[in-house]
Amino acid sequence: MKAKLLKMKKLVFTAFAVGLSLTVNLSAQVPSYVATNGLVGWFPFNGNTLDESGSGNNGTIVGSITSSSDRFGSLNSSYSFSGNGHVQLPSINLPAFTINVWVKRLPSVGVNGNTVVCKHYASSVSNSSYILFSQSSQNNYCTPNIYYTSTTNVPASIDATGSLWCDNNWHMLTAVLNPSALKIYFDGLLINSSTGAVAKSTSINTLIGASYTNSGVVQNQNFGEIDDIGFWNRALTQAEITNLFLSCSNNLTLSPTNNIQNIGGNTTFTATTSDLNPTFTWQSNPSNFGWQNIPANSTYSGINTNTLVVNNIQLANHNQPFRVIASSGNCTDTSNIATIQIADTCITNVTVYDTLLTTVTDTLIINTTLSLPAPNNENTILIYPNPASDHITIDNENFAAMAGYSIKIENNAGQQVFQSAINQAQFYVDLSTWTGNGLYFVHLIDSQNNTVTVRKIVLQ
Repeated sequence: MKAKLLKMKKLVFTAFAVGLSLTVNLSAQVPSYVATNGLVGWFPFNGNTLDESGSGNNGTIVGSITSSSDRFGSLNSSYSFSGNGHVQLPSINLPAFTINVWVKRLPSVGVNGNTVVCKHYASSVSNSSYILFSQSSQNNYCTPNIYYTSTTNVPASIDATGSLWCDNNWHMLTAVLNPSALKIYFDGLLINSSTGAVAKSTSINTLIGASYTNSGVVQNQNFGEIDDIGFWNRALTQAEITNLFLSCSNNLTLSPTNNIQNIGGNTTFTATTSDLNPTFTWQSNPSNFGWQNIPANSTYSGINTNTLVVNNIQLANHNQPFRVIASSGNCTDTSNIATIQIADTCITNVTVYDTLLTTVTDTLIINTTLSLPAPNNENTILIYPNPASDHITIDNENFAAMAGYSIKIENNAGQQVFQSAINQAQFYVDLSTWTGNGLYFVHLIDSQNNTVTVRKIVLQ
């Protein structure tokens, strides 16, 4: 029966692991800050023109465009359009829509440098659906504009009046249409709106970085850099647009990954991210008992900065894992895992012995040699049960021989949960006031306040 149960556990774990893997893969395709309801095209331009929304609207590079860095400085994460090529998408018809795009617009380059997204023949109502471009009559092609044609062949457009994008900086343009309103957003803020309608459907392809002439000839645009284009078949809310603008870089890293230190020394971990004005939360997870936020105390400092300092490293810190969570606006990113390695001490595993001396299963045994004449210079401390659930017993045996000694117990964050001089035969310790399940460290301290040994017990 036991073998069957173990097999069942393995199967459940395997299924969970497979499910987790699938979840990670999907979230890697479309970032968490991107609304997926109604998403029909997502083009992050990470070295290719694939549609990562799952809708199959993959793009084709026509001519020559250049892979470039995105707004976070990540290489091969956007495309630069210099007038020598464009991206051709299938015919993406959107009666109601949101089109969102990040652009790094070159200084004014005239009529052949003003179109970002196009499904529109110039001056041809019958072949027009939508186009995002720079309005020529305002600020020398530097004011964003959205134009569309309704099902009744009525064209309409609005400008992002007062918003200029010819500054060679990254900006986000958002066009929203539903039957009640046409809206244009710049860097996540609503700039202008008017009455809406239903957009016309056409058979022509959607273009990125190019426009159509009235006869359907494609003209490449010397626009600049374009990235993270999204198409939705509905109007996004202000909150969803704000999430797009406060997009995460997902490049949070923690270093060094293996921090080698001597006992008694201090060590530093540093987090690096290109997110704007992030806040940091440091966590630790010894022995895989769950990640816990690190408190500010004499052991840890900098818990809400990008630099964590661990003071007075001890044996208990060997192999202790750390990570950091960075939050910026509505974005959250989790770093890689780093550990502390003790360099100057022989590390041995704590051995748990079965015993017939108590009514429990496992006992932690601490053998101690005292500064006394033999045979009174040996004593053994027993701590049981280990693992524990609601209490532990600390049996000090010949406690009179340990005058001046004390026991201190801390959790994995360095918080003290128990302390007492060894002045009686046994301590019965109620665990209900401790800080929850996990790993705890038992410190045996001599009469000169030196730590004799550090051992581990588990609360589960």
